[in-house]
This record gives sequence, C-alpha cells and structure tokens, in this order.
Amino acid sequence: MKRYGLTPTPKFSVWGFTIVELVILIAIISILAYVFISKFSFAPSVLTAARVKLINDIRYAQSLAINHGGQYGIEFLPASEKYSLYVNSPSTKIKDPLNRAADFIVDYTTGKQYVGMNLVSASFDGSTRLEFDWRGVPFSGSSSEMINDGVIVISNSSGSYTIRVTPQTGRVWY
Repeated sequence: MKRYGLTPTPKFSVWGFTIVELVILIAIISILAYVFISKFSFAPSVLTAARVKLINDIRYAQSLAINHGGQYGIEFLPASEKYSLYVNSPSTKIKDPLNRAADFIVDYTTGKQYVGMNLVSASFDGSTRLEFDWRGVPFSGSSSEMINDGVIVISNSSGSYTIRVTPQTGRVWY
C-alpha cells in the first residue's frame, strides 16, 4: 500500500511508548532507587537484630542448663567484640545448633549480619561470665549467685541497648 510514495513503518511500542522511552524510564527509576537505598541506614535494624539474638542466646544457655542439668554459661569478651556459649568451663564450647560443625561463638567483627556492632561491656557482679545452674538460676563467673542485675551493653552508630539479667530468676530484659 504505497500512498504518495511512502511505505508504512512498523511501530515497536507498548501502550503507546516506544522501546527507547521505556529503556530511558527504567534507567531513571534504577538511578533513583540506587540513590534512595544508598541513603537509607540499616543500623537501627542491625542493632535490634543483635539485641534479639543476644537475649535469645542467654535464654538458650539457661534452657540448656535446665534441660540437661549441667552448668551452662556465656563468656563475654568485650575487647574482642565476641561472646561464646560453653558447658562447665569456658574452654568447653557447645556446638552451634545452626552449624553443628562450629562452636557457638558470636563475633561482631567478622559476622556479616553484625556490621558496625560493638560489645561495649558485660558485667555480672564483676565478672564477664554468666552461668546458669540446673534450676536456671544465674551465677557470676566466680560461681557465686548473682546479687545485682547482670548488665550487657551493645551499640552501633544508631544507638545502644542495655540488656539486664535479673538475679534469682534469670529473667532477661532490656
């Protein structure tokens, strides 16, 4: 169908947009998404996740002591930014339930999910070790029953949390 010497040209379009217009639109949306995501800080979420994990790890050690009838504990090493779970003594680490080949050690310096986290301090009546007996009662590392609240402080660039362990009951709260 030649009319006036012109041949019809095929149009490549979807809903009235040409392919070039769609590519430019996708490029602009991608650039805006990158700028938005790079400005967004995940530090508050990382701090909250680290707090929840630490509380659950303390409760895990307590439940192991109750269920297995032994003396389970957590050794906090603020200078090394890590803590580990053990049975009877800090040299006898328990296995990580998620990876049975590895010891249960949480290291804020090497863990990808803990980027920017700091283990500021841990004190259980002057000790950095928290232990539980078969009843779930917390003890300081010197094997004496705790008199004062045990305190662990973690932080990152968005703030800090103070986690407490109550004497007698072993209640963990923040």
